[in-house]
Amino acid sequence: MDFLLEGFGVLGLLLLLAAFVLNARKHTKRRTILFNGLNFLGSMIMGIYAIQKDSTAFILLEFIWAIIALYFLVSILHERHIKPMYRKKIVNVKKKKKKWVYARALWT
Repeated sequence: MDFLLEGFGVLGLLLLLAAFVLNARKHTKRRTILFNGLNFLGSMIMGIYAIQKDSTAFILLEFIWAIIALYFLVSILHERHIKPMYRKKIVNVKKKKKKWVYARALWT
């Protein structure tokens, strides 16, 4: 069982190191899904590993790291996917208003 637990911890460590190395070698930026996704998954795995090892300081570090990475993941997804949907709707409403105003000006 210890072998599986250690392998689980090494997997989390490799994910965190991959995020760090990709950023350090400028293959990814800090505000990308890849960087923050690797950080989130790695820190969650390391947090679970820390719970199994009963290390309070390590548990806090990893779960705070995971919360920060999750915050940036959600904000990136919000910027890329949700904001453009609202922009399209607002643009369409504005175009309809302009057409309505133009049509109303013709009739008066």
